[in-house]
Amino acid sequence: MEPEAGGRQVRRLQVSGGSTFTVSLPKAWVEGMGMGAGDGVAISRGSGGSLVLNPDSDAAGAGGRAVVTAGRKDAAGSLGRRIVATYLAGYGSILVRSGGGAIPPGHAREVRDLARSSLIGTEIVEEGPGAITMQVLTRLPDLSFDAAMRKMALTAACMHREAVECLAAGDAARAAGVAGMGEEVVRFSLYMRRNLSLAVQDAGVLACMGIARPADCLGHRYAVGRIERVAGLAAAAAARAGAGGGPLGARSAGRVRGLSRGALAALEGAISALLDRDYRLAERTAGSVAEIVESVREIAAMEPPRGAAAAAARLALEDVRRTAEYAGDIAEVAIDESVGSVILSGGAGAGPRAAG
Repeated sequence: MEPEAGGRQVRRLQVSGGSTFTVSLPKAWVEGMGMGAGDGVAISRGSGGSLVLNPDSDAAGAGGRAVVTAGRKDAAGSLGRRIVATYLAGYGSILVRSGGGAIPPGHAREVRDLARSSLIGTEIVEEGPGAITMQVLTRLPDLSFDAAMRKMALTAACMHREAVECLAAGDAARAAGVAGMGEEVVRFSLYMRRNLSLAVQDAGVLACMGIARPADCLGHRYAVGRIERVAGLAAAAAARAGAGGGPLGARSAGRVRGLSRGALAALEGAISALLDRDYRLAERTAGSVAEIVESVREIAAMEPPRGAAAAAARLALEDVRRTAEYAGDIAEVAIDESVGSVILSGGAGAGPRAAG
């Protein structure tokens, strides 16, 4: 059959054996992918009722196995980055092997640290001198996407509060604990990015995660990155406190705490609006963020131009402003994904629904 415009072809289903349907594939397409008779093909349900076919070796979403080679000349962190990228791609099993001989001790330690502290649901199931096998044991129902995102945001908010208190009091000892919470945020971030990658490829995973459309995965991925930024700001603020960047003056500390509470309330509202697809909550959150940002500018202008305490206060206010803006970014994603609930479409004169 000749291809239609755009390379599309229409083929008829045939019944094989009374219980199975088969369809022929264009020979040129199969050979163009380097495949032939006897090769495996992975089939999954895509969005909009489509069926997606992939060469079996590329079917990461089906829990395939990836092989990562640990070379003796690899730069520091290179092996870890490749393992993380493989995890994010959706592979269910990751075999780390040496390019020859035993895996260098530093590489083996890096693999163990990743499995233990960074990759949720990943365990080392087999280890020898020349190879280490990591298995992803977590299934989607074990930890829902909503629960993971709320937990990640809660941890980032806790980091922010702790960092503000460390700066206010100049408590270097307390600041050391914030970095540990940051590791938990990274774990949740990698877990959710992995699941979003799988959801784009498989409609079943998408439905299990409660995401309406594959296009929404992009917005959710962006929101995960914003939460990570909030945690990163908090970690940097705590590091300043640990290096002697405080205490703040009593008046400045009170102002920073007040604005910080507003920024965290905006973050909580933005996450709820995104996960619950609540357009009106997202709009209210976006409005509150604009007010917080303006308040930060006004209060920063009141700080004395010189002095260590004043400089520390301005940096803390900047952290609060950026945290609020990250919450605003998430609220905008929520608006984009839920705007369909407040508009009419399909006819002339269609416009916004009346607020109810």
